[in-house]
Amino acid sequence: MEATLKAGYSSRRRLGDSKAAGAIITCGILRDELEAVVRDKGLDYPVFYLAPAPCINYDRLEKQLDVLLRRAAAAAEKTLVVIGRCHPDIDHLLGRYNAGRLPMNNCFEALLGASRMRELLNEATTFFTTPSWLKHWRRAVKQGMKWDETDARQNFGVNQRILVLDAGVTPYTDEEVLAFFDFAQIGVEIVPIDLAAFATLLMGELEKLGILPAEALLLGTVETQSR
Repeated sequence: MEATLKAGYSSRRRLGDSKAAGAIITCGILRDELEAVVRDKGLDYPVFYLAPAPCINYDRLEKQLDVLLRRAAAAAEKTLVVIGRCHPDIDHLLGRYNAGRLPMNNCFEALLGASRMRELLNEATTFFTTPSWLKHWRRAVKQGMKWDETDARQNFGVNQRILVLDAGVTPYTDEEVLAFFDFAQIGVEIVPIDLAAFATLLMGELEKLGILPAEALLLGTVETQSR
């Protein structure tokens, strides 16, 4: 799974323009959620995308990050990376480029907020995911990790449920949900969320980096949309 380098750049700016104040790199699993917040807040940063679920292979993740960090450094003065602790040396890797990282342990904590995630985990052992995963799990799990149905049931089986965190920004079908259930053999529940916690986390870190436009603070939060 290589970085989405051809289509992995999003901004109203062109790559040949003068440097932006900031750039964002994000895991592809959060692409739709990040773009929704960026639109809602009227931000215009270059955004670069890792392949979805890059954390399944540390070497590939490091290579993807290296490529995108160099591109982001060429496009902007400062870079914020939206990624959890998906690599044991993640902060060292980003430190090579003086890049900041969103303070989060994983993508789902960023979407839910730490307290809400703890509440859900206290209810039951849970595998969290997003609608984007429903489109990419075969490549990540079957091709990347080489799991068959037995491997899947052993690994997913430590959880009591699978929660799909649906912010209403990624289309998906009932067939995609059922296909993932058939593979994992764990109950799959859809949990509607809004993006307020994620937006607050992102805007706060951009402000710390000194690259948040003042007018962005005045705009509203992203609300849950219908599927």
